[in-house]
Amino acid sequence: MRLLVTRAADEAAGFEVELKALGHEAIIAPVLDIELLPLPPVAEASAIIITSKNALRAIEKSGWLRQAQYLPLFCPGPGTAELARSLGFTDIHEAAGDAASIPALVAAGRREFATSSIAYYCADETGFDMDAAVSALGLRPQKQIAYHAKSAEHLPANATAAINSGALDGVILMSPRTAAIYRRLVVEAGIELEASRIPAYCISANAAAKLDGLAPAHIAIVPTTNALLALLQK
Repeated sequence: MRLLVTRAADEAAGFEVELKALGHEAIIAPVLDIELLPLPPVAEASAIIITSKNALRAIEKSGWLRQAQYLPLFCPGPGTAELARSLGFTDIHEAAGDAASIPALVAAGRREFATSSIAYYCADETGFDMDAAVSALGLRPQKQIAYHAKSAEHLPANATAAINSGALDGVILMSPRTAAIYRRLVVEAGIELEASRIPAYCISANAAAKLDGLAPAHIAIVPTTNALLALLQK
C-alpha cells in the first residue's frame, strides 16, 4: 500500500523502515514538530513515568541518564520499553499501549517505592490526566514538560499532492492529537472531499474519533505500533 505517514520526523524514519519491510510505500509528511527541552535531574523520586519515546530522548539529552537508570520506569508500551532498554533502564514496567493504562501498573508496583514521589515526564499537551490518576493513588507526581509538540501551520506540500493524486491507500494516525491536526489541516487546505476517500489507519479509537467522520477509520486492536502494522496487513 501507498501510505501517508503523519508522525513527527524523529519517529517517522524508523517507522518507514518497518513499513517497507512489509512491502508498503511511505510518504513522510509530519504534522508535528518535536522540540526536546532541558530537564532537571530526578530528585527524591522513587520511580519515573514517561508517556512517549520523546520523553526518554529528553532525559538522555539532559545529561543525567545514569542517575535515572536505576529507578523503576513506567511506560505505555513495547516501543517505549524497547528504547528504554537500549538506554540502559532495567526495571521497566510496560503498560497496555497507552498512557491511561500506566496508573494500574504504578498501583501494582507502589509497595516497592521508597517515597511517594514519582517523576513524570510528558509533552506540553496530553490527552490523559496522569497527574490526577497518580495523585488518586496517594502518590505525588513531579510533572516536568519534556518536549513541545508543535502543530504544523499548513499541510505539508507532499501530503497535499498525495491526497489530490488519488493514489493513496491510507493515512497513518498515531495519536489523537495527530489525527486532530491532520483533520484541521485538511479542512484548511480545502481538500476534505479528496481526503474522505482515503482510509485512516488509527492507533486507537480516541485517534479515530478526532477525525470526526472525515474518512473511514480502521482501528488497531490495541494501541501499539505492532498492532497497527498488523492492521495494515489485513
